[in-house]
Amino acid sequence: MHTPQVGDVVRAWFPEWPSTRPGPKARPCLVIDVEHHEHGTFVLLAYGTSQRTNALFRGEFTVQAAEKAGWKACSDKATKFSFANTVKVPVNERWILDRVGHLRVPALMRRMQAAYTELQKP
Repeated sequence: MHTPQVGDVVRAWFPEWPSTRPGPKARPCLVIDVEHHEHGTFVLLAYGTSQRTNALFRGEFTVQAAEKAGWKACSDKATKFSFANTVKVPVNERWILDRVGHLRVPALMRRMQAAYTELQKP
């Protein structure tokens, strides 16, 4: 399996809180941190959804369908990512299906950074 990088969008089995098991539905998730340990690689994922993409709360940002050129999946609708809903998972087939795209385009990286910074404010 390809090791995800910060800014990658992956399809992952994001768990439903408070479970620590893979969730029932593969979701688009944004990789926001990568950690390498002696027992494997772990990624911190931000939850993604195509629901209510026009209603943004602190720590959320949307990627419009037109901004997803080259994505393998999840490209026909806008996707909202939330830094308020994150989980750390191991990089393996049980949790992560595949990489579908990335947010390394400068405008998207700025939007991602602004959402993260907003969530850090008291």
